[in-house]
Amino acid sequence: MKNAGVEPVSNDQNANPERLWSIIRIADYPLFLRIGTDIGSVRQLWLTDGIQYGVGSVIAALALAVLGGIAIFYARRDERSFLNLRVANEMLEHRVGERTASLTEKSNALESALNERTILFQEIHHRIKNSLQAIASLVRLSANGNTDPAVQAVLDEIARRIRAIGQVHQTLYEQNALELVDLKSYLSSLINSEREVFGAKDRGIKIGVEAEGELQLDMAVSVGLIVSEAVGNSFKYAFEGRQDGDISIEARVKNGHCHLAVTDNGIGFPANVKDGTGMMIIKTIARQRNATFHRLEGPGAGITFDFDVAPQASSTP
Repeated sequence: MKNAGVEPVSNDQNANPERLWSIIRIADYPLFLRIGTDIGSVRQLWLTDGIQYGVGSVIAALALAVLGGIAIFYARRDERSFLNLRVANEMLEHRVGERTASLTEKSNALESALNERTILFQEIHHRIKNSLQAIASLVRLSANGNTDPAVQAVLDEIARRIRAIGQVHQTLYEQNALELVDLKSYLSSLINSEREVFGAKDRGIKIGVEAEGELQLDMAVSVGLIVSEAVGNSFKYAFEGRQDGDISIEARVKNGHCHLAVTDNGIGFPANVKDGTGMMIIKTIARQRNATFHRLEGPGAGITFDFDVAPQASSTP
C-alpha cells in the first residue's frame, strides 16, 4: 500500500488463521507496522452488539405494538363515547322539544285564560257603570218629580256622587285595564261631567286638571269623590255674584305617595262655616285612608289631601 492505510491480509502463509491482520505503512519512513486482531473477539463483539440491538429492536417493536393497542383502545373508546354523547344529545333534544311544546301549550292556555279574565272584567266594569248610571238617572228623576227644593238638591248631589263612582268603571273599561286607574283619564272624564252638571261654560268658569300616575280602584273612587265634592262646593259657593272663575285640580302619584289638591280663586270659605255633607264626606275618606287633610282659607279656597299608597304594577294586559 502506498502512504498510510489499512490492508487486510488473507493469503499470508505465516498469518494466524484465527486472527485478522493489517499492515500500516509509517509515512516518510520505509517502515511497515503489522497489526492483528483476534477474530474470536470480533465475532464476540458482533454477537454481543447484535443481541443488544436485537433485544432493543424487539422491545421497541413491542412498545410500538403496545402503544398502537392503547391508541386503538382509546380511539374505540372515544368513538363509543361520541356515539353515547350523540344519543344522549338526541334524547335531550327530544325531551327539550317535548317540554317546550308542553310549556307553549300551557302558555297559550294561560294567555287564553287571561284574555277571558280581561274580557270578563271589562264586561263587569261596563255593567257596573251602566247600573250606576241607571241608579243616578232614577235618583235624578226622583229629584225632578219632587217640589221641595231642598229634597231636589240632596237627590241631585246623590246622583252626582253615583256618577263619580261610575266614571271609575267607565275609565277602566275604556283603558282595557283590570284594577289600576289612570288618574289623568279618570279625572278628565269626571270634570267633563261636572262641567255639564254645573253649566261651567255658561258661567264662565274654567277647570284645569293636572294629573299623573295610577291608583287602585278603591283609592281612585276615594279621589274621585273628593274631587267631585270639592269642585261642587266651588261651583256652589266660591263664585257668587261673578261670571268667571278658575278651579285647579292637581293629582299625582309618585314613590308610593298620592297628593291631591283642589283650589279656586273664589271668595273663600265664610267665617265660622260649618261642614256640609260634602266636607263631611271628604273628612270621612281622609280618616279611612289615614290621610293628611288641610283646608285652605281665602281669599280663594281649597283642600289638600295626602296619603300613602303601595306601589303597584300596571294591570293593563
